[in-house]
Amino acid sequence: MRGGAKVWIVEGAFALSGKVIAEGKCALQTAKKNEGAKNEKEIVELVMYHNGIKAEVEITVSGSVGMDKSNSGNGNDGINGYKKSANNEEKKGVKREWIWAEPLNKKVSPFRINVFGD
Repeated sequence: MRGGAKVWIVEGAFALSGKVIAEGKCALQTAKKNEGAKNEKEIVELVMYHNGIKAEVEITVSGSVGMDKSNSGNGNDGINGYKKSANNEEKKGVKREWIWAEPLNKKVSPFRINVFGD
């Protein structure tokens, strides 16, 4: 998202961007059902797990003050139609990261589907 404002000879703008990063994984593996019991069976299961979920947000803010005496020809750009120039431009950016979920290991994942076997 981008936005900006121009008031007299002061101009400011901002840019905001964000993304969520997640990588889901699936694995087929064999496991023993009722291990150690009389009716022990080997099954094939689909296990779903991930390497964590995080969000990244970045905001950049810039501003300038000043004007150039040349006519812009674009109507009301600046005072009396004068074109502004960035004499005192300043730009700052901040990037933040949030962890939404820690990685879920395949061995402890509760998300399992029995594919073959009882």
